[in-house]
Amino acid sequence: MALKSMRIMVAALGMAAASGSLAAQDRIEPASFLSNDEYLPRVVTIREDRGGRVILYGLRMREWLEEGTQVRFAGKCQSACTLYLGLSQEQTCISDGATFGFHSPYGVSG
Repeated sequence: MALKSMRIMVAALGMAAASGSLAAQDRIEPASFLSNDEYLPRVVTIREDRGGRVILYGLRMREWLEEGTQVRFAGKCQSACTLYLGLSQEQTCISDGATFGFHSPYGVSG
């Protein structure tokens, strides 16, 4: 069990015991508590990304879109990395000094 979950569980037990509402049959499951990480959106800062396999960047972009991950562009973002520019305006922040590198498509074609 994670230390954070354990602390939350202990605090909840303490509050319940102090209020007199904790009975012997009551159970508190750690999974019933959300961690602080689940309340705050994750922030990813891109400083030096030369790109890579488009499919992997596309999958990561979909994951970030679904999770509401915030993406901050603070440096070089080249090639497949530029796919992240397709995230919503609310999910992206382009800082001063951010640069984007594009090239023509290449590879196997059908």
